[in-house]
Amino acid sequence: MNDTLTDADAEPWFGSPGCTCRAWTRQEDPPRYLKPGESIEKISGWERGADCPHHRVRLEITDEERDAMLRRIVTVTAEIRKIAEAVAPAVVAAVKELEKAFAALKDAGLLDDDGKPIAPKDRPAWASPYGPPPHRRHR
Repeated sequence: MNDTLTDADAEPWFGSPGCTCRAWTRQEDPPRYLKPGESIEKISGWERGADCPHHRVRLEITDEERDAMLRRIVTVTAEIRKIAEAVAPAVVAAVKELEKAFAALKDAGLLDDDGKPIAPKDRPAWASPYGPPPHRRHR
């Protein structure tokens, strides 16, 4: 069984022949709909046309469409699972290294038990580590 997606499975692009969806832009104030022939670089999004044969929202699907959708979901889920299994050892190793780093910072007295930094005791809490503020001249 071949569950890979092909161009035939893809939804037609916005602006394709017969598409009644309208492009809009936010590059100007206020946002506005684009006129036919304006630069595609201005497009910020599309408003789906209620009568668009390609992009109208349908609430009912056929059994074949449901089966195709489920096959795609199974395929994508399998690919995501493969990726998760491939990166899991690296993520676990990184977490262990972070745990070691936090433990070292706690042992050095730089973090408390909640992981918050411990303030140095060499000055009162109200004193700035940058010295006194510069004196202002009175005008």
